[in-house]
Amino acid sequence: MSATESPPTKEELIARLENLKERAEALNRRIEAQSRPKVGCLALLIGLPFGAFVGTWALTGSLGWAALALLGVVVLGVAAIALFVPTPAHARPGTRAFEARMNATLLERVIDERAKAALATRAPDERARLAREIVFLREQLAAERAVSPDDASPGRGSVGFTPYSGE
Repeated sequence: MSATESPPTKEELIARLENLKERAEALNRRIEAQSRPKVGCLALLIGLPFGAFVGTWALTGSLGWAALALLGVVVLGVAAIALFVPTPAHARPGTRAFEARMNATLLERVIDERAKAALATRAPDERARLAREIVFLREQLAAERAVSPDDASPGRGSVGFTPYSGE
């Protein structure tokens, strides 16, 4: 707003708020309509397996074959649904999130092993080296944990960590 413009009046502000309220209510109605279960989908999920069961039973006269047809349709339905449900990035090999999760698991195990070795050793030089290595590995672990589980960017193509060189 420039110095020459006057602030909006009370009536203008109320009109803007009412307009905003109407738009919010319309958006809520749209979201609710989209989230309701579709009757057609429900009928398809129940009707198709039931139809396969009844149809096979009518054609063959065998409940065994009808049960197998029912099972086959259910398995195909689950497989079809699985094709359309997106896999999260942390569960998809090749993504940065997947590699970070695998690296974090590996680093946690190695840090535990190094900590046990540090407790078991009596040599102060070896214990100090293991302490430095644990600090080095914990820094990498913190970096891997900082990666978002939704990071679908391509990873390095391998799982592993940078070993401690002793420096």
